[in-house]
Amino acid sequence: MKLTKLLILFLFLSLKGIAQTPAFGNTGAITLCVNGSYYLNPSTTDGTFSSGDAAIATINSSGYVTGVSVGTTTVSLVTGGGTVTASVTVSASATSSLNITDPSAQSSYKFNNNPQGPVGGLNNYVGYNGFSYSSQARPIKTGFFRASNQLGDAAGCPFEYDIFRCTTCGTVPEYATRPQGTFVGNTIQSGSNGQLTYTSNNSPVGGPFTIVYLPSGGSNITITGKSSGQAIPLGTITSSKTFNLISVTDEISKATTDFSGTIATVSVIPPSAVLSGSTSICSGTTANLSLSTTGTGSITVTLNNGTVFNTVSGTTTFSVTPTTNTTYSIASVTDSYGNSGATTSSATISIYAPASITVQPVSPLTINEGTTATLSVTTTGQPSLNYQWYKDGVAISLANNSSYTTTNTISAAGTYYVTVSTTCNVVSSTTSTVSVSPRPQGSLTGSTINQGGTGQLTYTSSNGGGPFTIVYQPSVGSNVTVTNVTSGSTISVTIGTPTSTTTYSLVSVTDETTTASRTSGFTGITATITVNILLSIGDSYQGGKIFYIFQQGDLDYVSGQTHGLIAATSDQGTGMYGSFANTGATGTAIGTGSANTNAIISSLGNGSYAAKIARDYEGGSYRDWYLPSQDELHLLYLNKVTIGGFDDKVYWSSSENNFNYAYIEDFVNGSQNFTSKLTPSYYVRAIRKF
Repeated sequence: MKLTKLLILFLFLSLKGIAQTPAFGNTGAITLCVNGSYYLNPSTTDGTFSSGDAAIATINSSGYVTGVSVGTTTVSLVTGGGTVTASVTVSASATSSLNITDPSAQSSYKFNNNPQGPVGGLNNYVGYNGFSYSSQARPIKTGFFRASNQLGDAAGCPFEYDIFRCTTCGTVPEYATRPQGTFVGNTIQSGSNGQLTYTSNNSPVGGPFTIVYLPSGGSNITITGKSSGQAIPLGTITSSKTFNLISVTDEISKATTDFSGTIATVSVIPPSAVLSGSTSICSGTTANLSLSTTGTGSITVTLNNGTVFNTVSGTTTFSVTPTTNTTYSIASVTDSYGNSGATTSSATISIYAPASITVQPVSPLTINEGTTATLSVTTTGQPSLNYQWYKDGVAISLANNSSYTTTNTISAAGTYYVTVSTTCNVVSSTTSTVSVSPRPQGSLTGSTINQGGTGQLTYTSSNGGGPFTIVYQPSVGSNVTVTNVTSGSTISVTIGTPTSTTTYSLVSVTDETTTASRTSGFTGITATITVNILLSIGDSYQGGKIFYIFQQGDLDYVSGQTHGLIAATSDQGTGMYGSFANTGATGTAIGTGSANTNAIISSLGNGSYAAKIARDYEGGSYRDWYLPSQDELHLLYLNKVTIGGFDDKVYWSSSENNFNYAYIEDFVNGSQNFTSKLTPSYYVRAIRKF
């Protein structure tokens, strides 16, 4: 017996002295979350546990590994029998929450358990909130466990909650939350496909879900495997319909809840029609209207005038030809399912009023030259009126108004009318004849009277016989007005009868019938009344003495007027006729001396010779003196005593005989002869006409 005990003691001591090789029951790479733990289940705890990087993961003396921060490290157990190691990878912490499926639960806790930990063992699960849970964690359904809060309630009874075991890191869906979301239907045209949509707003957001709904007037319908927001097709819907959401079940958590009273409606849009095309047209023409329809299938539209259109969704164009202003509207619009739509639109067709002239231009019209006439019409019509005036059938440029004013000239006379047009028609006015009374035109002439006689003026018209009102003005004095003057009749100048030749100016002439008047541009605006002064031979007059009065047959005789020749009262000296030359001074008759003198001076030019001496004389300030012709010189001889100042001498005439000779007269006996033009000693006596 004692020996047996010794053997046993020997064996015990022998076994105790032999070192065992350590091992981890849970081998392989370790993956856990920050703050998560992992039990290595070591073969022995007699040794040293250590972490290669305690900042990533730690290990306690029991073999539990705890994640500290994200990263990878190695943990080991060293014993006398050897070393065992394990690789540890730490990921971000899970943020899963402890969720209560039972709505009567009093509280919920954050929970981070050991996914590899024993279930039903004596290990506590430590939550983020610091509460410890009893070891009585037991499965109640897939992925869920029940544990008791060790604190207990006031009676010492522990609270029990469902706990989700975290098997992954990161954000974990709250699978245990009761499903909640919205249930809606779509809006469609009648006859289109309706659909329902359940959209979740809590875990799991994406589903899948089992959905039970009740159509109005039907039985419950169950749909499985639907994700959040996924359409539930309903097929063809012809009228608006409601659907009650009965329940939604989270197919992962198996949590179920009821949705009493939740209603989704599939709204069916009724058919619609819009009528457009309001416009204005001419009577008898057509207008196009547009009918735009929306809806499904065939659509029937009825207008207020009874017109029916069987159409489909789209636009239909049709023509109307109303005779009066007409408004077309939609009486009804229905689709093939019997749905009725709105009927509020309309289109109005207005008929333009045609152009019409209600007041015609006045005719006939007579105006005076220098004034204008205005022709006008009063009109109606739509949409806008256009005017064009015509004269004698030719369009007048820029005459495009309801009235037209003629020019103020004679050319304004003619026949006028206007055309008035709209988009729809053209009408012409009646014609208007415009006559223009011309301004008086003519000339004023005067008479020749003897001194003391009555002067007369005569107005001769070139466009009418009068009567006229004549206004004239004497060269000295005020305007004189004479009325009732006919063309060609004389106007006696009874007031201010001239005692000498006087000029009168025509101021104005007015036609007393037409009232047309002219104040300028006369054919003859001035007239002269010539006064013959009674003169006799020997009278001193105009720088000399009269020695002859022209008689009928003389070159310068004017019937009814007194004209004649005046002689200087003394000789102008002596000289020769001039050089030998044919001067062309061949006139010998009474009245030719002035022309002879001009011819001689033109031929001989400057110098001292008989014709030039006579011309240079300026007696009485007159400068038209000349050398008398042969016959004028003889008349001078015959009246030499009356004139006076003559000696018994020989005087030159201006009449030449030929190239070398010119005529002379001896005032001793009146004999006439011709002599050499170069004879220097003969006398010169100048004469002039009056």
